[in-house]
Amino acid sequence: MLAKILDALQERGGSASVRELSAQLNVDEDALLGMLEFLVQKGRVHQEQWGGTCLIAEEGGVSSACRLCPLRSVCRVDDARLGVVYTVSPNYQPEAD
Repeated sequence: MLAKILDALQERGGSASVRELSAQLNVDEDALLGMLEFLVQKGRVHQEQWGGTCLIAEEGGVSSACRLCPLRSVCRVDDARLGVVYTVSPNYQPEAD
């Protein structure tokens, strides 16, 4: 399953949220979090925070960060990856089949 998570991250361009991975892999988010934490500990995946205060906008409001953001005219907060995102470590090499 860990290899499937890494493959799914690679398929998504190297990064994804728990929600995105959960839907793609059809795995419970809580179970997936445990596996992602293990991959972080092993150095295969990095955990990053994206969006900062933009999370307020995701909940229906408009944050001051969104109002000041230079991308506000093209950003679709409902489609944006906000919050915690997992990325494949740059030194990760998939195992050969």
